[in-house]
Amino acid sequence: MKKTLPALALALLLTALPADARDYFNQMGVTDTGGSKGQVQRSDSGEVIWFDSVRTTLTYLRLPETANQPLAAWVSTHDSPAHWLAVKDAWLVQTPQAPQL
Repeated sequence: MKKTLPALALALLLTALPADARDYFNQMGVTDTGGSKGQVQRSDSGEVIWFDSVRTTLTYLRLPETANQPLAAWVSTHDSPAHWLAVKDAWLVQTPQAPQL
């Protein structure tokens, strides 16, 4: 089970999306693609890891090597990449009409 940080601590750790952010998995520019984004901050090192989609963010959170690390994770809303929600507070819905990545 992942260790989570209190909501206030999550808000203080949240980092703005830099223009040169690269996706953890494919090294593409996070701002080069549309849609929701994700970020994970490791509590031990403070390192911020960026993702170009909610799907890749959730994939990272479920990897065996990250299963027991203390992490703080957020996803942006589709309408506004500047509006971040804690993953645990977000409603994630995939519909048949959604593009399959």
